[in-house]
Parts: sequence; C-alpha cells; structure tokens
Amino acid sequence: GRGECYFLIFPDGTSMLVDAGELFTGSKKYRSVAPRPSADVRPVEVYASYIRDVLPEVCRDSIDYALLTHFHADHLGQRDSSGFMALYGHIPYRHIVNRAVPDSASRLGDSTASYERYTAWLDGKPSECFELGSDSQFKMRHGGIRNGTSFGVLNVCVNGCVWKDPDADSDVPATALKPRNYYPDGGMRENGASCGFLLHYGPFEYLSCGDAGNNGRVEIPVARAIGQPITAMKAHHHLSWHTMTPEMLSILHPKVVVSESFYSHQPDEPTLKNVLNSGADVFLTGVCDSSLENFPETFSRVKDYRGHIVIRVYRGGRRFRVYKLDDTDFSRRVLSVHPYRCTR
Repeated sequence: GRGECYFLIFPDGTSMLVDAGELFTGSKKYRSVAPRPSADVRPVEVYASYIRDVLPEVCRDSIDYALLTHFHADHLGQRDSSGFMALYGHIPYRHIVNRAVPDSASRLGDSTASYERYTAWLDGKPSECFELGSDSQFKMRHGGIRNGTSFGVLNVCVNGCVWKDPDADSDVPATALKPRNYYPDGGMRENGASCGFLLHYGPFEYLSCGDAGNNGRVEIPVARAIGQPITAMKAHHHLSWHTMTPEMLSILHPKVVVSESFYSHQPDEPTLKNVLNSGADVFLTGVCDSSLENFPETFSRVKDYRGHIVIRVYRGGRRFRVYKLDDTDFSRRVLSVHPYRCTR
C-alpha cells in the first residue's frame, strides 16, 4: 500500500527486481490504501523478506538485475536510504539499470530530492542505462532452457520513445526500424519517460511499462508496435486516469492485468471498467474501502484483491496460475489460485 515493487525469476533462475518504492507520507488529496501488514512495517522489509524466501540458490544471495523504471518516489523511495536504495542493503544487486538521466530535474516535481539522493547513492555502483530495442540486456545468466522453449526480454519504451514506429512500412526489415519519440513538443513528464519491456517464455508474454501509460502517448504506440494479443501485463500507471485505453486493450487483449494500488483513484473506476469490459481478469494488490462502497457493482467484477499477487508460469509457457498470498503477515499463505492456459 505504499509503493510499487515486483520480482521476476527467469526459467534458469536469473532474478530481476523492478522498482522498490517506499512512501512515508500519504496524499493530501486522496485517501490511502491501508498499509499491509501494518503501518509499523516498512515496505522494504516486506520486499526483502519475500525475495529472500523465493530467491533461487543459483543467485548466491544477490539479485542479478535491478531495473528502476523511473524516478518517482513510489518506485524509487521517498527518503535517504529508502526503497530501491535501502533494499540493496538487504540483498545486493549485480547490475543496476535505469533510464537515462532526466534532461530537466524540474519535471520530477516532489521526487526531485529522491532523485538527487539516488544519483549520489548510485555513484561507484555497477549501473547502466536502459537500452531501447535491446533483446539482450536482460538475459539468462545461469544457463539455458533444457526443453528448448524460447525466452527473452525486449526493451520496448523509454524516455517517451518506442522501439519501433508502428506506422513504418511493413516491408522494412526489423533491424532497420527506428525508434520514434512521442513527446517531440517537450511535454514529457516523468511517468511518460518510464522504461517498459515485453517478456516472453514460449507462448506466454508479459508486458510492463512502469507508469508510461498515463496519457496514451506511449501506451497506444507500444500496443500497436507489438500488434497482437499478449497473455498478461502490469497495469499502466496503477490504473489511474487516462490510461489503459480501449484502443490499447483491443490490440493487446491481455488475459490478466495486475495493478499495485495505494490511493483511492487507483483504480479509477471508469479505467477499471475499460479493462473489465475488454475481458481481462483484474487482480489488485490493494483497494480503498471507499472504492468498494462507492462502486460495488464494478468491484464485484474484479477477480481478486488485497494480497501479494504471484504469476507462476509452467514449463514451456503454455500454462500459468495466478496466486493471491496473504499480505496481513509474513506467512504468505495461499488464499486463492486461478489457473489459465495460453491459447496462442
């Protein structure tokens, strides 16, 4: 309820952290989701405990890749040695990847101080910039896949650019396609600069674009560039306003959408309706009581909420399950299981 963090394990055991936000002050404008397991437990303690429990032995007590999608505090951390920075003290990162340094710190808004602390903390640590269009920056480090199933991570967007122009001539070879900037007017803000990637394992595909979908400039071109249905995705911008548009959903048509929420407008009810009407099953880590009270019919259609959400993909990528784990303590008991098949 106070930041976004998710953790991936590749088929060979390679580990990848994506963001580790930590908010200490609530919004003055919106109601906040109740912190889990309690307000006395820091988010970074929850992250560290979970990752220690599931980290493969092959990683040798460190995380192979740590990706910071953008510099907002709910993804980075709000204070000195918080969030993404503090988690490193619990479990070190071998490779840190973040988007390029912002061209103007002024558009970071309230996160400017967090960004300045982060750049000072980053000095001397192994880090590199997110490589747009690369399918080798996040690769398996501990071996191949015995059954020969294909696996890869494609970097699809960063700094308002998409790895290929969806309007390019179809006869142009993929290697010749050029990235396209969707903020040529200089109107980009931090959310639109987020790093995004598409992971595939056999027929299973998972899309994550940080908060880049907050105004449609990036989310629709990414969807058009992908150009076909995917299996699952992290919701753009916590299902806030002006995101998860019907046009994008009609192209990607995800079976499962997972959203990490911490304010009353996450999810925004019309946005949530768009996703539900597309046929996707929605899983929310948190939700405000006021949202459940004000929109009971809409939220009754949500597949599950309030818990740690785990997607487990089985060998070959043709089947997966979504688990909800208890987030009221550190037991991580399984509360519900939802099986799926990949049809493509």
